[in-house]
Amino acid sequence: MSATSGSTTVNPDRRARSHMAPEIQLVHLRLEAWSRWARDKAPGGWPERTILGRLIEEGPGASHGTGQVSDMPEPVAITDRAVAHLSGEDRAVIREYYLKWAPRELLARRLKLSLRRFDAVLNRARWRVCGYISSAI
Repeated sequence: MSATSGSTTVNPDRRARSHMAPEIQLVHLRLEAWSRWARDKAPGGWPERTILGRLIEEGPGASHGTGQVSDMPEPVAITDRAVAHLSGEDRAVIREYYLKWAPRELLARRLKLSLRRFDAVLNRARWRVCGYISSAI
């Protein structure tokens, strides 16, 4: 999404992709989709009601789960497997960058990396995800 002011186009997306290689732009978009799915759809965190809470309120038989597991779309599943195959440092940087949505400086500080090192690892991890996805397709 971009806004035009006069003859100048302003891109409010702080994660502009213009400097990325075309292959990495596609990986970036897949990682963005993966992170959206992980934040919005993935099961996790504390349940609304525990099994004990259901037993107390509904009686015997309430412990049998009736919740539905959401299916992960295939492109997201491939990207998830690619991230899972990364080394610890690469995976940590990818997860911080795509799941936390904070300034890169803060993310680098959280991981005890310099900003330059954080950017280098992020680049390397994207290329590795690209390689995994290419071999999986």
